[in-house]
Amino acid sequence: MARRLVSMEIFNKTDDYLFQGTNGRAASPLVECLDAGWRAGLLGVTDEHGADWGVPEGKGRAGLYVHELTRAGVLEALLARRVFASRVKGLRLDAACQGVRMGGTVPVARARPVRVQVDLDAGAAWRGRRLSVQALRTGRRMPTLAAAVEVTLPSPAEPVVSFEVPVEEAGGSWLVLRVSDPAQPADPRATGPWAALGRGLAYASRFWLDFA
Repeated sequence: MARRLVSMEIFNKTDDYLFQGTNGRAASPLVECLDAGWRAGLLGVTDEHGADWGVPEGKGRAGLYVHELTRAGVLEALLARRVFASRVKGLRLDAACQGVRMGGTVPVARARPVRVQVDLDAGAAWRGRRLSVQALRTGRRMPTLAAAVEVTLPSPAEPVVSFEVPVEEAGGSWLVLRVSDPAQPADPRATGPWAALGRGLAYASRFWLDFA
């Protein structure tokens, strides 16, 4: 079943499910899902029940990298977890860790950092915009912030965003990249450093870290 359960809705309508239930006693659904061993990719959904599908701003969206635009091509992308979650129209996100594309398994040397690359694009109007990219690992209720880096969205001629993340085996077997806008208000349930990171915009599908 772990192979067949391909996705988790991290954005649903306008909600960021990173924080779902965390203002009570619950742990973040992201932590509960990935710590349980479900190898889910991360998607956004509008959960639309009206006649204005695709029109409202700020609702969850799903991005898939397919080799062919067919049912078989979509299934293959879902099984490979080459997917991302967004709630910005036209935002494209791709990511790699140690050269392994999002959704894959990354061989990791103990006590050494890993390098992540984040390819973000939302058209010419967003170039030069300041955003935050976070590397998330497991935690007790909320994920642990292994890194939080302020970045400037590059032009197509510039290198993609790249930085190192320290990882230790005690920090669990997964890593998720999250993109937020510090200039926008954070989720009302966000506390501590999460409140300062602003509004969540996108998530790349998780990486599995193999310390063997």
